[in-house]
Amino acid sequence: MGIASEVGFEVGGNLARGGLLMHSAIQGTLDGIRVRRERAVDSVQELAIRLQEARGAQRAAERRAASAEGQLGDALAELRLLRQALRDEKRLTAGLREAIGV
Repeated sequence: MGIASEVGFEVGGNLARGGLLMHSAIQGTLDGIRVRRERAVDSVQELAIRLQEARGAQRAAERRAASAEGQLGDALAELRLLRQALRDEKRLTAGLREAIGV
């Protein structure tokens, strides 16, 4: 075999090896991009799920707050009635004490 043939085989082998390495590098890069895209999609989906859960929790909290406001209004109305009843009771008690001379 001549020198030209050896050089040709050497160059051909190096080109083939370089091509395989380049293919592997490109494939690895594409795989990395695919994985990053999948992670990004998963991340966005996770954020969307969390947002939906947060909105649901917010709606529940708003319902509880509205219920608490209603209960507070009822309690304040009852408190006004009880205070009025106490004033009436004190007035009647004072009148009774005055009537019996205590």
